Amino acid sequence: MDAGGLARECWALIAAGVLDPESKYWRFAATDNVTLQIRPPRDPAAFSPEDAKHYRVAGRLVAKALFDGQTIPAHLNRPMLKHLLAMPVTFSDLEYVDALLYRSCRHVADSSDAEALCLTFSYRDRDCARAVDLGPGGADRDVDASNKDEYVARLFKFAMLDVVSKPLGKFLKGFYEVLPLAALNAAAFDPGDLELAIAGLDDVDVGDWRAHTEYSQGYDDDDPAVANFWSFVAGLPDEKRAKLLQFVTGTSRLPAGGFANLQGRDGVTKGFELRRRPGGDKAFPVAHTCFNRLDLPAYSDVAVLARILSAILEGDVLGFSGD
Repeated sequence: MDAGGLARECWALIAAGVLDPESKYWRFAATDNVTLQIRPPRDPAAFSPEDAKHYRVAGRLVAKALFDGQTIPAHLNRPMLKHLLAMPVTFSDLEYVDALLYRSCRHVADSSDAEALCLTFSYRDRDCARAVDLGPGGADRDVDASNKDEYVARLFKFAMLDVVSKPLGKFLKGFYEVLPLAALNAAAFDPGDLELAIAGLDDVDVGDWRAHTEYSQGYDDDDPAVANFWSFVAGLPDEKRAKLLQFVTGTSRLPAGGFANLQGRDGVTKGFELRRRPGGDKAFPVAHTCFNRLDLPAYSDVAVLARILSAILEGDVLGFSGD
């Protein structure tokens, strides 16, 4: 008699096959080696009926698992979760998809002399191995101070939407065939809630987390504020602990090997960092998900820390921001 174990194993095996990051359909996100994103087709014009079927089946699989209350090893990256919820993606989401391109766009946007960068409204896409014009006559149009923001916006749209529009459309179609958007809206999911609902909770070992934590800006493991933080984390129920991990790393899932193998952007191993932030009891923590870092004020006691962090985990404080 199956008490659920066989069903869970079956779901896990099917999901691992359909959502394989080593396949031509999927790959890991740019900021870690655990969350999934669509692998852009090398030739979007050659997107085949077989490709379309795969993404539609994948969408139906994820939705059916969610509908049946079965968790599967499918930690979709934040932009994918936003697409499922029909939420707009923002410029900061580009870092999850292509960290190098994100930094390049930031460099262009912040440049005081855009003409010196010698760019045109054309982009050589690494995935498709081709040059793409970002608008009519793009290769003949120079980027300068007057149009650099337009250039960044067009490049963002290409990387986040255009290059994956066909597979993403099929994935969403398959998902909504099983679980309509109205049902997701009725559940009042945010991207973090949806990730946990799809993929479930990993066992977050507080001892392992603390053992692989770096400290900076005056903090060390013996600091009272640090001790209060770990006391708070240890007392959290599993779901809230996973939410905290999600806030500071961008995902509730840990890589194989736990916190020792936590990765930052570009796939470089980067342990969790707890950094002292000025401001005392009036300041809020700030998370930097691509660096696995939490900037934490030195609160006067554990009660203040618990009140502020608990409010954050309930989603009541907008000041706790990831980047």
